[in-house]
Amino acid sequence: MPDTTVIGFFESPSKAEIAKNRLINAQISGDDIQVLDDAAQLTNHAREEKRGFFSKLKEMFGGSSDYSSDFEHYQEGMRRGGAILSVSVNDEDVTTVTEILESSGATDINEKGEEWRSQGWTETSRTGNNQQMSRETQQAQTDRSIPVVEETLKVGKRQRQNRAVRVYRRVVETPVEQTVDLTDEKVVVERTRVDRPADRKDLQFEEKTIDVIETTEEPVVSKEAHVIEEVKVSKQRQKRQETVKDTLRKTEVEVQEGGQPRSNYQDDLETRYSQHFQQRYASAGHQFNEYAPAYRFGSEYASGDQYRNRNWDSVEQDIRTSWEGRGVGAWENFKDAIRHGWDLVRGRHAA
Repeated sequence: MPDTTVIGFFESPSKAEIAKNRLINAQISGDDIQVLDDAAQLTNHAREEKRGFFSKLKEMFGGSSDYSSDFEHYQEGMRRGGAILSVSVNDEDVTTVTEILESSGATDINEKGEEWRSQGWTETSRTGNNQQMSRETQQAQTDRSIPVVEETLKVGKRQRQNRAVRVYRRVVETPVEQTVDLTDEKVVVERTRVDRPADRKDLQFEEKTIDVIETTEEPVVSKEAHVIEEVKVSKQRQKRQETVKDTLRKTEVEVQEGGQPRSNYQDDLETRYSQHFQQRYASAGHQFNEYAPAYRFGSEYASGDQYRNRNWDSVEQDIRTSWEGRGVGAWENFKDAIRHGWDLVRGRHAA
C-alpha cells in the first residue's frame, strides 16, 4: 500500500493532466493519482472532518489549522487558475514521481507565494496575526501616501558638428606667349671704286686689323609674382529659434467614495479573469500569466475618464493602437481577453 504522498502545483489544469498521463505511462496506478482544479472545491473539503485527500492535505499543511501558510498557497494557486496533482506512491517511487512532475512543469509553490505577495496578496493566516498589532501600528499600515508625479520640460543646448568647409591652395600652370621686337646686326663690306689724290692720312703704309662685331638681340624671360586676390575664411554666427515638442506625463489620484473597497474589487476581477481564461485559453496549453496583462489592460481603459461614455465599437481602434504600441503580442490573439476586461468593468458581463 502506498505510504507517501507527493504533491505538485501546476499553473494550468492541462499541464497537470499531461503530468498525470506521464505518470500512468511510468506504471503509476491511475487510482493513486488525483488532480484538483477547483478552488471552491478545495475550500469546502478542507473544512470537512472526514479523512480523504483533502483532510490529508490540510493536515500536511498545518494539522488542525484551517489556514496554514502552505495550504493557502495551494488554495490561492487554484483560485488563479492552477491545479494540484497528488500522487500516493511507495518510498522507492518517490524520486521517479518527483522527476516526472518537475519535467512536466510543476512549480515551486513557495516561490509563487512570494511572487503573489509582491503583487499585494496576503494570506488569511497573516491577516489573523496582524489583528494582534497595536492601534498605532495598524494606523501606520492603514495610512498610505500616494505620490502624485508630474514631469516638467527642461530644454538645454549642445553643439554638434554640422558640416566642414575645407579650403585648398594648389599651383596651376598656364601656358602663355608674348611677341617682342628683337634687332640683329650684320657686317656688310662694300668696295667702292674712287679716283682722288691720296692725302697724308691715306699714306700710312702699315698693317692694321679692324674688327667689326655683329650683335643680335635675344629675349630674356623673368617672372614677377603679383597678389591678385585674397581668400578669407571665417565663421559667422546667427541666432535662430526652434520649437521643441514632447509629451509630459503626470499621475492623477481619483478618490471614489461609497463603493466597494479597491482590494476586494480587484480580487473579484482577477477571479473573473481566471474563470474566463480557463474557459477560453487553458485547453490550448496557455498559461494565465500570458493573458493576465491583456485582461487588466481592457479593464484599465474601461475605467478611464477618456472612454467613460463610449462603447466598445467606438474605442476598439484606439485600444488596439495602444496595445500594439506596447509590443507584447498580436492584437487578434489577445483581443477577446482585452474585451472581457473591458466588459467586466462596464458591468455588461454575466457573472
